[in-house]
Amino acid sequence: MFSSFVLPITAALFFASGRPGQASPIAVTHRCACHQEAAQDVFEKLKVIPDVLADGSKLEFTLGVEYAGGLVVTPGSNVSVAQASQEPAWSIPKSFSSSQKLEGKAYTIFMVDPDAPTPQNRSLGQVVHFIQPDFVLQDCGELLKSERNSTIVPYLGPGPPPGSDPHRYTQVIFEQLGGLGSIKASEAFLAKNFSDINERLKFNLTTFVQELGGESKLKPVGGNVFLTGPADA
Repeated sequence: MFSSFVLPITAALFFASGRPGQASPIAVTHRCACHQEAAQDVFEKLKVIPDVLADGSKLEFTLGVEYAGGLVVTPGSNVSVAQASQEPAWSIPKSFSSSQKLEGKAYTIFMVDPDAPTPQNRSLGQVVHFIQPDFVLQDCGELLKSERNSTIVPYLGPGPPPGSDPHRYTQVIFEQLGGLGSIKASEAFLAKNFSDINERLKFNLTTFVQELGGESKLKPVGGNVFLTGPADA
């Protein structure tokens, strides 16, 4: 089915995203992401727009992504397989949340890899790594899952195949215009076994959002992206 490419059993492969030949990535920082390039600019530079989001998409802020040990992701940074193995903490920057009326709003976060199995052959992308609706904003800017426990696709860390160039791991946050509980995936999608890597392949974020009701239900408001190469690189 995949010619010379052997689909592995483990869920480690195919799951990050990075375009070769781009400008040198920004270094990962800890705690303070000062002087970082805006997610909008990096999405355009790395072709996340239009490879994941449609041409003309506009982000209002850089989504905060912080992995264990205080590793704060800046857009376009390098993050290793080990560093991103567990779901990060998510946040909306105080500079944005303090200037907007965000109380009572709900959010859905997606993470996808458009570069599977390699950036030169993206026939298996996008790979869906995470879909979680019903995040709510705390006073500190942190995003926490509501008590609805409504995970659609559980988090899966990166693991591009040996020999691959870095993949672009892309996170996008959408405002749920209908509020908490308004995002419902189809029964067929929810019935998938996402511990099987095959069920995560050939996902399309734009199509999925349209099936949920498009921008009348989900409005893209922020994002982030990091680059991950093979664990043995």
